[in-house]
Amino acid sequence: MLLSKLGELISEYQPSGTVLVIIGFVAVTHMCGINPDKLRWFLERSTHEVCGNSSRADVPPADFPSFTHIKHVAAPASKSYLHREIIAASLAGHELQLDITDLSDDILATYEAMVKLPNQPPRKNNVINRNASTPERFDIPSTAGHNGVVNRKGESERSGGSMCSRLIIDCKESGTTLRFLLPVVASLGVDAEFKLHGRLSDRPISELNEQLELHGMKITRDTPDSLRISGRLPNQRLQSGEFTFDSPQSSQFISGLLFALPLLESDSVIRIRGRFESKAYVRMTLSVLRRYGIDIRCTSASDEWIYTIPGNQRYVGKVGTVNALEIEGDWSNAAVLLAIGALSGEQLRVTNLPLRSEQGDRRILDLLKEFGIKLRCYPDAISTLNGTVDIYPSEGFKSIDAIDASDCPDLVPIIALLATQARGRTQIYGAKRARLKESDRLSGTCAVLTELGADISETSDGLVIMGTGILSGSYVGDGYGDHRIIMMLAAASLVSEQPVRIHGCRAVAKSYPDFFKVLGRLGFTTKVLSDDD
Repeated sequence: MLLSKLGELISEYQPSGTVLVIIGFVAVTHMCGINPDKLRWFLERSTHEVCGNSSRADVPPADFPSFTHIKHVAAPASKSYLHREIIAASLAGHELQLDITDLSDDILATYEAMVKLPNQPPRKNNVINRNASTPERFDIPSTAGHNGVVNRKGESERSGGSMCSRLIIDCKESGTTLRFLLPVVASLGVDAEFKLHGRLSDRPISELNEQLELHGMKITRDTPDSLRISGRLPNQRLQSGEFTFDSPQSSQFISGLLFALPLLESDSVIRIRGRFESKAYVRMTLSVLRRYGIDIRCTSASDEWIYTIPGNQRYVGKVGTVNALEIEGDWSNAAVLLAIGALSGEQLRVTNLPLRSEQGDRRILDLLKEFGIKLRCYPDAISTLNGTVDIYPSEGFKSIDAIDASDCPDLVPIIALLATQARGRTQIYGAKRARLKESDRLSGTCAVLTELGADISETSDGLVIMGTGILSGSYVGDGYGDHRIIMMLAAASLVSEQPVRIHGCRAVAKSYPDFFKVLGRLGFTTKVLSDDD
């Protein structure tokens, strides 16, 4: 059986002699229990690597330097996948255990909410390993390649609370927590109050609320920083039916409903017309749901997408622990690390990155290549999940005429920074949703880069950058309290001629609490400031 399977795969992929040697090794490991699908995946990726016929994995030309003593860093676990895995595992009735050493505020919000929901397992054994206590301010000297670190010491933290007549869910500033869990608590018939912090109360939610209200729910805003949801009748759950969106402002509305609707007694349909941005994140949701036994059918025609969701389904699965090693790496945060490698002019290796991924921010690989940055991608020999990206020193950046950021708005700050180092005009468009993030990310990015000396201007849905390769200014500020802008500013200090000083740096805990600690391991230096500095 094994030899027959090997014959089929070798015939299909026609690997080189080098890969055939590897096949022998993998075949032996297969006899010890390796899944044949891993062999198929590895053959496909290895063939692409050796033969150079894949647009997703680039073999460097002969003049690429070899990696000897190289700086390397592992990308953190994907925040997008962690949200989804926590929700699905909890709905499957698993004892939920997180073993993540870099747990962000957003993930903590979703975790604490899910363990409060009814019909969840006892929580006495639930574990969170979480870093905490980032100093609020630090100073990054302008020494071209040496920046700052703020250490975060580990601290175990759990949220308690028991069920009462009204469930209190603290979303912190997590839009994902709010948009995913509104439909979920509605499907469970839970009377809940969502606490909102920062700009979360201003971020789009009305389209989702409207659909929930059309299907039996009552939603009220007693205060700007809270939102209450309950059934129109006592103990009423969300009602099945057709949920319709015209060019939805967020794909998270769709994902939240996809988690909730399978739990209803009857079938439902989600119909989307017009522009549908960030579809990749809905595909990500569907991939997680499939792993937990949920059946959802998707069809599309012209500018309409239809999701058919059979009712009366149950979440099933064998995974009770959400572990960092089981979650693919995060492209959104890795984008900053890769940009740091490119801006530093040094070799950098970023591991734990899924070369095949539904994450929209995987687009950074294509953009780095368009900017003229030398890189190499290759899969892990055994893991089918993650791979490695090597960044090599490059001679000058190239401008990019037009960048459509409609499916990757989180990349806007770091793309804009890279564009300042490319001589010529780069335009970013399709990023109107970036104005609705933790800050108006278009305005904020434009302002901080202007202060650093960049020639940059706003459009209604993007930015125009006239790159000169020089940032002659300095910056003192809080990066608008936006974790993406703060991380971009840290990267900008690599090429700025004057110091960068950031206040309120703990904002990075929203997505990447260990960010400055990682920079320290890469050779950055910082001065931590007191409130009086």
